[in-house]
Amino acid sequence: YAAKFDLYCQKEYEIEALQIFSTDLLDHLSHKAMGLTVDLNNNRMNIYDDHIINNRQELVRVVSTVEAIIGRLGNLPDRLKDDFESLHHYYRKS
Repeated sequence: YAAKFDLYCQKEYEIEALQIFSTDLLDHLSHKAMGLTVDLNNNRMNIYDDHIINNRQELVRVVSTVEAIIGRLGNLPDRLKDDFESLHHYYRKS
């Protein structure tokens, strides 16, 4: 996946980033969502398309990608919330 994707995160959060961007999710993105950028920042997920969405089919592709991401993540964001809060607290003190 390293040839297809660039994954950026703060140094302290590598494990959590890999939990979110699992091989299952990356596989889906590589086959169904090329040209989209997924950004998670401050408890928000933003999805950007390389071009302007001009028709229903393109919009459906983006919405389907959002649904697939949510389905693949399941309750992982809820489970990671406590981890992130603890890490934020820990790294602010360092």
